[in-house]
Amino acid sequence: MVFKAPSLKEISDDTEKSNASIKDELKKSVADSKKLQKDLDDLTKKLLDKNDISWEDKKKAEELLKKQEELAKKIEELSKKNEQKNKQEQEYKQVNEDILQKQEQLQSMMDKLMSPELKKLMDELQKLMENVDKTKLQEQLSQMKMDSKDLQKELERSIELFKQMEVDQKLQENIDKLDELAKKQDDLSKKSDDKNSDSKDLKEKQDELNKEFDEFRKDMDDLAEKNEALEEKKEIPNTDEQEKSIEEEMKNSSDELGQQKKGKASKSQKNSSEKMEKLAQQMKQQQQQMQQEQNEEDMQALRALLENLLRLSFDQENLMQELRTMDINNPQYLQMAKQQHKLKDNAKMVEDSLFALSKRVIQIQSKVNQEIAAINMNMEEALNNLQDRFVPQARSRQQFVMTSINNLTLMLSEALQQMQQQQASAMSSGSCSKPGKKKSPSMSEMAKMQEELNKNMQKMKEKMQKEGNKPGKTGKKGEKGEGSGMSEELAKMAAQQEYLRNELQKLNQQENKDGKNSLGNLEDLAKRMEETEKDIVNRMISDQTIKRQQDILTKLLESDKAQRERDQDEQRKSEEAKSLYHRNPAEFEEYKRLKLKEMELLRTVPPSLNSYYKQKVNDYFQSLEK
Repeated sequence: MVFKAPSLKEISDDTEKSNASIKDELKKSVADSKKLQKDLDDLTKKLLDKNDISWEDKKKAEELLKKQEELAKKIEELSKKNEQKNKQEQEYKQVNEDILQKQEQLQSMMDKLMSPELKKLMDELQKLMENVDKTKLQEQLSQMKMDSKDLQKELERSIELFKQMEVDQKLQENIDKLDELAKKQDDLSKKSDDKNSDSKDLKEKQDELNKEFDEFRKDMDDLAEKNEALEEKKEIPNTDEQEKSIEEEMKNSSDELGQQKKGKASKSQKNSSEKMEKLAQQMKQQQQQMQQEQNEEDMQALRALLENLLRLSFDQENLMQELRTMDINNPQYLQMAKQQHKLKDNAKMVEDSLFALSKRVIQIQSKVNQEIAAINMNMEEALNNLQDRFVPQARSRQQFVMTSINNLTLMLSEALQQMQQQQASAMSSGSCSKPGKKKSPSMSEMAKMQEELNKNMQKMKEKMQKEGNKPGKTGKKGEKGEGSGMSEELAKMAAQQEYLRNELQKLNQQENKDGKNSLGNLEDLAKRMEETEKDIVNRMISDQTIKRQQDILTKLLESDKAQRERDQDEQRKSEEAKSLYHRNPAEFEEYKRLKLKEMELLRTVPPSLNSYYKQKVNDYFQSLEK
């Protein structure tokens, strides 16, 4: 028996079915998690009014634990199902590298849905059922409710990220399919141009291509439906007009072949092939632009979140310091509780913003939900302790809040760094970087690149002014025109300027270690380059921008001249001998050896610290090396 590999359409259909099944199961899991939280809340409130736990209460707790275990099992099966679907898809077709990375990240997130803390809590609850203690049971049920809420958030986040990945994957598949159709149509055009070719056979092949293009149009409609299902829809342009134009050309080709007019059919086929190539190129450019704009927006939102967290951390620390010397009988004491309540409200706003952002940014770790939950819980406890005038307990809870905020800030900083590295890698892989050239450019080369960029920006400024002055220039979405090409050129310019800025900062760290700025103030120059990047991204290339670019070029040329003069060998001069004071090198070497030994000893300390303070110590040593 001969094994027949499935076709690409069959694989795509299977993938669609698997994706739909996984999404449905995730939605059911969210509903189960919400129901479980409500039952846990009802049982916890019920136990507050009782001195002892009844047999019915114990049975109810056991049922809830069983439901939690069933939910955990269902999530584990979902994770395996998604992994199997990804493997099958990768086995039979080539998956785009970006999509593959997203699949791996999403799979990793699904694997970690059931956190070790929740599994441990379930084991402890199971043991607690044998020897029931009301206080401990209440504590465990409250903790289980909080962990279940975190699980619900991660499930909702997984659904949204899963749907986003589907849209990205469908868009990439449609682009690939259109490229393939364009090649087939071009090949058929060449065959139609051959006088010895069979018109009947050509017509059959053209009809097949027509059917494939009909399938492509249905896939584009499916893409639009998937995009509509997202909470935050992507700006996918409408390409109906281009699709209809291509469809008409292909239909004409088929009709002309039926009338034995192979010459005309060949021209129609060539036209449809060129239109397909043009549409595919337009979709690629719009895909890149859409991704870049989304990344910029997400990074900006993440920076704003970090600023809010830092402000919250400082405010909490100030309140904690004020409480240290505050007497509970002081009339100002009541203001402390009000301030803590305000901080709690601010933390809730941070939580909502963070959850919304985490549905778009897969780099944000799942653990952030646990940290934000810990912040809310400890702030609530601190508020209760302040109202009861238990100041030491309140300050202890505030310290826990500070720790969680610091941990959360560190995790978000790492996520931002990952996003910046990925974007820099994607942007510098374009016209800025040359294949096989790993060495950083010299100051002279950077000046030449900056000069070329300035010329292109001047042309772009004139072009933008010209386009802006055209009457009736509206520019429809989904049409290939000047706007699309302009966006691509602007993106390249921003990438080039960012590349030069990064290389300049590297050179500054290498050459200006002594702080003498022998090559000029390169740090200030890098900041001015960053201002230009913002102008390009915001399409605000003004006279001031062009003037700034000329100043940047002038400074680069001055730095290049200073570097060349410094590197030149000085002429040999005859100098009379001078009396030199010789220090004791042996003692100095011993001092350096002991200092190095102390530094190495200090470096052994960080592994015992938690991740946040370990990072701080590493940053300290890096600053010493600089």
